[in-house]
Amino acid sequence: PIRSVNSYGLFRVMTRTRPEIIVEGSDDGVTWKLYEFKWKAGPLDRAPAFCTPHMPRLDWQMWFAALDGEQGQIDPWVVEFFQRLLQSSPPVLDLLKTNPFPDHPPKYLRAQIYDYHFTTPEERKQSGNWWKRDFLREYVPPISLQDFTQRGTEAMITSLPEPPITFSTSVLMTSPSAHPEPAN
Repeated sequence: PIRSVNSYGLFRVMTRTRPEIIVEGSDDGVTWKLYEFKWKAGPLDRAPAFCTPHMPRLDWQMWFAALDGEQGQIDPWVVEFFQRLLQSSPPVLDLLKTNPFPDHPPKYLRAQIYDYHFTTPEERKQSGNWWKRDFLREYVPPISLQDFTQRGTEAMITSLPEPPITFSTSVLMTSPSAHPEPAN
């Protein structure tokens, strides 16, 4: 008989967490607006979407970037993606569900990593939210187009800060207390 189940493949081991990169823009560095993706988790009240058999390439790549981000790594394409958002590049903005800056590009962008969890049926009934999330760490600190102009894309990739770390019972981990949950 032919065995149709084995451990070979791209998803041989499934992750047990759901880190998500949340991308936000700002005109003043104080008030931040969400760039919503078409398929990946973002707004807490948005239900998960089905997109079979379509593979939403950007959203999928953002998931891999979030997995790398948990290890303190930033994918170079993400930095270039940010540069295009700061330039309001129409082909790049077309990949997103929403553009919170339809009339002008934002002055700043930032990205933060959250661990997303489904709400329980009771929580969903009370809040209307499909998701709850825990702040993990800053992925990319606030940057501007001027940063790219002054330093260049390659320098931007290599100059982004390391995540803050703490030692706890001989386990190295990112400190959520270093980056409290944003108010907005």
